[in-house]
Amino acid sequence: MHVRRTLTSIVRDIIISRPSILTCLVKGLINYSALARDIVRDVEREAGIRGVNVNTIKVILIRLSNKLRNDLRSFEDQILRILAGSVLRLETDLVVLTINREYIQPRIAKLVQELRNARFLQVTQGISTYTIVLAKEIMNKALSIIGEKTPYELFDDQSAIVLISPREILTTPGLVSYVTGLLAWSGINITQIISCYLDTILIVSTSDVMKAYTILQSAITSARKFSIK
Repeated sequence: MHVRRTLTSIVRDIIISRPSILTCLVKGLINYSALARDIVRDVEREAGIRGVNVNTIKVILIRLSNKLRNDLRSFEDQILRILAGSVLRLETDLVVLTINREYIQPRIAKLVQELRNARFLQVTQGISTYTIVLAKEIMNKALSIIGEKTPYELFDDQSAIVLISPREILTTPGLVSYVTGLLAWSGINITQIISCYLDTILIVSTSDVMKAYTILQSAITSARKFSIK
């Protein structure tokens, strides 16, 4: 029994590390025998044993699929309901500045105060840096406050898609993962993700923004059609 539990844990960890396979497993859209054969060497390496029976792995995969399906079905319904109640807002002509904390921290209060009426301004503090997403037309003013000789990293030609969701987003896991997954599958890179209460702000290249907006709007429309009320 101890070995069996260990194998179950190992198989689960392997599957969770492969998002595309995990998605198919949750949906029951996978050949369990073929998947068992594909991962048997990984299981043996992680377990430190040889000769693991492929049929044993297949049984574990079937049980794991059933459990994941039951666990995630309710979350999926909640995600669809939140998405159905969400709306999108688009902001273009943005830039992203990343500046070491030591340079900007003494000036951050002044920056926020003087630019508080800007069309778009988001300031995020990291461990050693600040990232500022702002409307392009106020970049020069921002740099004059920060100090024009202050070193910074610039991402130009950026846009923001703001997903404004119902309050349930605060207590429901998975929505951000779902949304970012949709964009990732379409080859869209997200420069920054910012969460602000009910707003999920996705910063993407302006060259990708209309494609990203269309994908997300289509997802919202589908959610409104198929979600459980």
